[in-house]
Amino acid sequence: MKKQLYTIALLGVSALAQAQPEVISTEYFYDKDPGYGKGYSAGTCDNGRQDFNADISRLKQGFHTLNVRGRNVYGWSHTVTFQFVLFDKADEILGTEYYFNEDPGAGKGTFTAINSGDSTKSVKTNAANINYNIANIDPGYHHLSVRALNGDKTWTPSITTPFVYLKSPEQPKKAEYFFDHDPGEGNGKVIKNDGNNMAFAMETSNLSNGNHVLYVRTQDGAGNWNMEEISPFTLHKKDEVAKADWNIPVYISPNPAQYSFTIQFGKHISENDSVTVSIFSQSGKELSRANYPVVNNVITLSTAKYSSGSYLVQISKEWLSTSKRLIIKKRQSESEEAE
Repeated sequence: MKKQLYTIALLGVSALAQAQPEVISTEYFYDKDPGYGKGYSAGTCDNGRQDFNADISRLKQGFHTLNVRGRNVYGWSHTVTFQFVLFDKADEILGTEYYFNEDPGAGKGTFTAINSGDSTKSVKTNAANINYNIANIDPGYHHLSVRALNGDKTWTPSITTPFVYLKSPEQPKKAEYFFDHDPGEGNGKVIKNDGNNMAFAMETSNLSNGNHVLYVRTQDGAGNWNMEEISPFTLHKKDEVAKADWNIPVYISPNPAQYSFTIQFGKHISENDSVTVSIFSQSGKELSRANYPVVNNVITLSTAKYSSGSYLVQISKEWLSTSKRLIIKKRQSESEEAE
């Protein structure tokens, strides 16, 4: 990979900060937040908008997140994030295309020109931001692949990574994910959320092949952090392709729930085979544990004995387990009866 600077404007992004009061400095960092004031300096600006050069020479090929924030006399602004892909086998590219799951063939994915929509002019860069559309995929676990069209009209190999699309039971203020070990609340990888939708390409460049656990959590309007998802998976990486085998992919609906909720399995469970379902309070206290038969790949549970609130539902089968957050919202009289 060439050791040089690439202009962030070529990625189609720029540093955004509060226009008033005046922003006196900006900083940027990749992937993991090093802490306020510890990122790379992006210089100063005085109009709330700034373009700058960002050094990507130390990054490995694959998916990354660029994070930018500004500081004024009152403190730091919110952090603006952009996800991009770094190609090791590209230099001058016309654009990129992406696809989910099955490869439709080179040139048949969703294409984005790298230079203001001009698909005939190449740009000397090997990085491009990715703006994917999740409208045509279902919530759950997928794989996202991206490849670049070189200036000589040849395609690079696809770079593939696991892709997670979740629906939060309530609109989060912030969202983040991390693997295996908790870095502390607010220190995970930032997830851009659109209302109740959380979708992100997993950055696996620093993960080894083998078993891992994905954690997803959100911060509500009151500043409280809630664990949304605890999902074990096995990572398989080879060359530019990283794929995840999710041990027990499950989906809970409706969420929030009033009278009952269903647990649907993403992998086939034999008819009348049983799984263990445990329900925990927000403080981590186990409230119930029981085995339930699976019928038509679904389990339906009543919320009658639970009051309104936030719960963590753990689904286990043999030595595997996964957890999802469930919100129960009842009318006041129903909630009082449950208590």
